[in-house]
Amino acid sequence: MDIILTENKKAYIYSGYFLIATGLLIWFNSVLSNQSTSIFLGASFTVLSSICLLFIYKNQLYISKMLWGILTPILIIAAPVYSVVEKSSTLLTYGYALIGASLFVINSFNLPNEKKSMWLCIIVFFTSILFYDKIIIMNSVPTLNYSIILDNYLHFKIFQLFHFISLVYLMLLIKNNKVDIETKLINQVQQLKTFTQNILTLSKNKNVYSEIISEAFKEITTFVIENIDASRISIWEYNETIKGIECIVCYDSTKKAYTKEGNLLAEKYPTYFKHLLKKELLLSYEAETNEITKEFASDYLIPNNIKAMMDIPFFIDGQFKGILCFEDQTGTVKWNEIDILFAQTIAMYTSIVYYCIYRKKQTYSLEDLTTQLQNQNTLLRTINEKIVSENNTLLTDLDWKNKNIAEIKSFIDNLSFKNSHDLRGPLSRILGLLQLYYTDTTTSNKELYIEYISKSAKEMDQIIRGITAEINSRNG
Repeated sequence: MDIILTENKKAYIYSGYFLIATGLLIWFNSVLSNQSTSIFLGASFTVLSSICLLFIYKNQLYISKMLWGILTPILIIAAPVYSVVEKSSTLLTYGYALIGASLFVINSFNLPNEKKSMWLCIIVFFTSILFYDKIIIMNSVPTLNYSIILDNYLHFKIFQLFHFISLVYLMLLIKNNKVDIETKLINQVQQLKTFTQNILTLSKNKNVYSEIISEAFKEITTFVIENIDASRISIWEYNETIKGIECIVCYDSTKKAYTKEGNLLAEKYPTYFKHLLKKELLLSYEAETNEITKEFASDYLIPNNIKAMMDIPFFIDGQFKGILCFEDQTGTVKWNEIDILFAQTIAMYTSIVYYCIYRKKQTYSLEDLTTQLQNQNTLLRTINEKIVSENNTLLTDLDWKNKNIAEIKSFIDNLSFKNSHDLRGPLSRILGLLQLYYTDTTTSNKELYIEYISKSAKEMDQIIRGITAEINSRNG
């Protein structure tokens, strides 16, 4: 991937002002020391930097870089030609100026299509360093003493060129490292953007929110295997009953199929579970010998040919609920920071899906219970209405019966009264007359007794008939 597709215009503007200030400083210092060569160099470099700044403002950055890269060494060479050098120190000063300017120019070429231009400028600076000292010496005041340099000229030149080459190499090395770092950063940013977009797509997948947790986790594992370098992806649920984790779903990319992996018990693998309960990521590139994962090497790793693994625990309400496991069977995988971040994000997303399904089941159970309660309430209401109706009927019957009882009681009382009063009178008379009839021997009296007895009997018969009629009327 190409790096630095656009350049920072503001940084080049600041550089332009800095170089203008540098040129003015050279010019001002040269005026004070009356060095005509450096006065020319300071003035010409100020003009050059001003022109480059104008191109920068017009977004012609490449032109400004080429002007600095080509004309700067030419100006440094032209300055001693334009005027006589009056100080021998100019030789060293201009040498450092060439080296410093070359480094600035090399650093300014950042775009991939500017490499040829950068090397052209390097050659121009290299050539200038080779010959600038000869030009300065040729155009110097005859009385200047260069004997120290000339007596050791080869040593001086080799040292100077080596200094230039080493600094250029160091600058190029820094630029290459910078490009490598930026390339890696851009790749990771692009990878992160891709992961983010894919996670957003996954969040819109309706199948993920299935009421069946295994079906939902199948969608997640299928998605993850397409976005991270791994041979197998599995999701395990912690079972409090067995004190271990059970595999809900495992997708094997080599077989392109889902497999069932059983369970792992905490009592058998205590080190592994102790690490998971710390809520920490487990990353092992040598799973069979790793201090944490070697516990289940013979039971799980070797049979499944697992070389590296990354396990991320997920939690619900602070309680350990399971893990998201990434496994590699090639032994060559190296998960980077973005891969790990992605894996942690998926683990968190898995816990959210798990929680949603769990809550959905609770909601359905609550709805079923609510329906049952409503049905029971309706039934109770119906029963209550029936009870009220029956109660009203019973009350009505009871009221009727109470009224009849009162009437019967009144009727009985009336019969009792008639029995004790109306019937008692004739009956007592008949009994008295019969006693007289049997004791009195007079015939005429007996006939009279019989007549009175007959009247009393008829009276008694009338009373009895009246009672009978009244009873018959009541029965009717």
